[in-house]
Amino acid sequence: MESKHHIQSKEIAKLIILYREGKISKLQSAKLMDWVNISKSNKLLFEECIQDNFFDNALLESYIEPIHKQKIWEHIKKRTIQKQKRIRIFKSFAAVASVIIVLGLSISIIVTDFSFFDQKAIIDFKPGESKAILKLSSGKQLAILSDSSFSYMSKEGAQISNSGKKLTYKPLQTAKEVYDNLIVPKGAEQKIELSDGTQVHLNANSELRFPQAFIGKNRTVFLKGEAHFKVSHDENRPFFVNVNGILTKVLGTTFIIKAYEEDGTVITTLVEGSVQVLNNAGSKILSPGQQSTIKGNLSDIEVKDVDVNKYTGWHHGRIIYDNELLDNILKDLSRWYNFELFYDNASAKYIPFSCDLERYQNLSTVLKMLEKTNKVKFTIYEESIVVETI
Repeated sequence: MESKHHIQSKEIAKLIILYREGKISKLQSAKLMDWVNISKSNKLLFEECIQDNFFDNALLESYIEPIHKQKIWEHIKKRTIQKQKRIRIFKSFAAVASVIIVLGLSISIIVTDFSFFDQKAIIDFKPGESKAILKLSSGKQLAILSDSSFSYMSKEGAQISNSGKKLTYKPLQTAKEVYDNLIVPKGAEQKIELSDGTQVHLNANSELRFPQAFIGKNRTVFLKGEAHFKVSHDENRPFFVNVNGILTKVLGTTFIIKAYEEDGTVITTLVEGSVQVLNNAGSKILSPGQQSTIKGNLSDIEVKDVDVNKYTGWHHGRIIYDNELLDNILKDLSRWYNFELFYDNASAKYIPFSCDLERYQNLSTVLKMLEKTNKVKFTIYEESIVVETI
């Protein structure tokens, strides 16, 4: 089990990484400077870490123990490889963390009385809420919030309204097929009714590109992330969902597509009706209760029977998993509650869990239910969750 001081060292590493990225907030910067000013050794360490010429060899120093190298790798790779950062940047971040973690013993002495790492500072994470950014084809951006409503007429002839619960498009006869983008950040969700009456529920960290009005023989939208579709029936105009060239074709039906870039798969789960999934390798037709998995545009399309309730749970306000790996569960939760995830022991990722919980409750309640299995322990530190095995 990782000690409190090692976790504190990770927090220092995280602040330094944010400082180097230029993404550190005023509050975080103040906390980092408080730590820097505690002692000369802290200041020297900080100055050493922000020098570019230090990073090239930092990971190769002989005094870095193997166990620390493993912790550095597990801690940093999720922040860099998944985002496909350049190798040079990856080494820089890894070097920062390596110095902080390797010198953990000296740091632990320095920060023992450092109040902003005290357990009293622990906060909770609230569930996501309805909010998004709507980027119009004209370049104008509109904030979509749950506590406000508006009605807006686009230059291209579409009536756009927000009720607080759902965004709605109503095209006029003069409307054009220009594309808007609806961007849902982490810690959020958003429902939208497209111009043809199709209902879409976007999950956290997702994006939908769609026309203000569907014109022509086909209705096509583009998805990143995850969404629940209830497509308005039109036998003369098929509806296509495009995920990096992988298509789901429907006439009128209900289904979910999960296609987060970091997962590397496009998963289509059919609730009712019929859909055809297509890529460059072929196509498959799904029946209700079936799910397709595609790992690339040239890969085979795998189809299996599933319990659709597991995959539609989030759409109905539930957190449902059946014998699912903890890492997959926490990836989903990190998008919904907007937190960063770190493992004290990588083996925890592969522990299976089952649950059926309310989605609109604070994260601590969900984590406590998972802890009742006596397999893992969760610790909340500011914007992060640290997972430990028991």
